[in-house]
Amino acid sequence: MRNLISKALIGAGFAVALGVSTPAAASIACSNTDISPTASACAGFYPGNVVNGNPSNTATLTAALASLGFTYTGDNNGIEQFNGSSTVDFATLLFGETIIAVHYGNGVGSPGRPNNSTNGDGDDTAFYLFDAGTIGLDKFTLAFSAASTVTLFKTGSPPPPSVPEPATWAMMLMGFGAAGAALRRNRRKSSKLLQIA
Repeated sequence: MRNLISKALIGAGFAVALGVSTPAAASIACSNTDISPTASACAGFYPGNVVNGNPSNTATLTAALASLGFTYTGDNNGIEQFNGSSTVDFATLLFGETIIAVHYGNGVGSPGRPNNSTNGDGDDTAFYLFDAGTIGLDKFTLAFSAASTVTLFKTGSPPPPSVPEPATWAMMLMGFGAAGAALRRNRRKSSKLLQIA
């Protein structure tokens, strides 16, 4: 009996030690369709507000962002934050590979309370990786209505202006040459008419 109790205590101690050294597990699973445009990957939902600057959340924040290919630098505010709406409109125009974190508060419509239920914690954070495209994404939408903070951690730069191909340059030069010839021709006709009058 004593042997059984000591094994149970050792097992419990190991479980506690393991739980302290790893990030908090997701309370429910996120989905790539939680945002539109559809994400290519997501991490979470993690219990609580993981991006609130609390040092106890650093391990979870670092692991979640690393799972999406981003190295966390210690700035939980990211590039920009947007507060409270299912339509997110950052001041920053989004391009290419973009990573965001969404904290859903305790309100109705949170992932933990999707159907006006009092069950579930309703206080979760999820991370999403999506492609914002090359023309610049101005707004995107969230599937859940109780977003309290959306943090932008990464987005691309606008593509460089395109340089015309050589054939395009040749056509432009020919066009300018034709326009110049037409103007010279019109000038000659005008001067001849003036001489006749």
